Amino acid sequence: MLFVALELASKSWKVATSAGAAQRARVVSVDPYALGQLEEELAKARRRFGLPPACEVKAVMEAGRDGFAVHRWLADAGIESIVIDPASVEVSRHQRRAKTDRLDAEKLVANLVRHHLLGEQCWRVCRVPSEEEEDRRHLMREREKLVKEQTRHVNALRGLLTTQG
Repeated sequence: MLFVALELASKSWKVATSAGAAQRARVVSVDPYALGQLEEELAKARRRFGLPPACEVKAVMEAGRDGFAVHRWLADAGIESIVIDPASVEVSRHQRRAKTDRLDAEKLVANLVRHHLLGEQCWRVCRVPSEEEEDRRHLMREREKLVKEQTRHVNALRGLLTTQG
């Protein structure tokens, strides 16, 4: 079984792969939405860990700016994917550590291994909305932004009219 953690950012994605608890995670960068490049990295990881090409793949990513499109693509590719709440990832408060995408990806893949092999509850899983639900959310958020912008303009005009008499 291949374990994959995706740390999604606007400039590059970090992909951490591992074959289990005894394996050190391998972290590579891929271009955002370069799904062919991601497939290629997964194939390299299978070869590196000596796994068959048709082995089961488990993936995890934090919910965020990219929505759930990556999760849907992984599901279409036959990869079981979990989308988690970013605030639920365990962080040790006693030791200071740098906060980088690379370290976050390593932590996510280690937690994914613990989650699947040991059955530990390491995070809160997000419910993935359907594409229609996500579109409705987007429309409502866009409307809220426009209403706030309109209110800001009306208030600015009222303020200007008040100061001018």
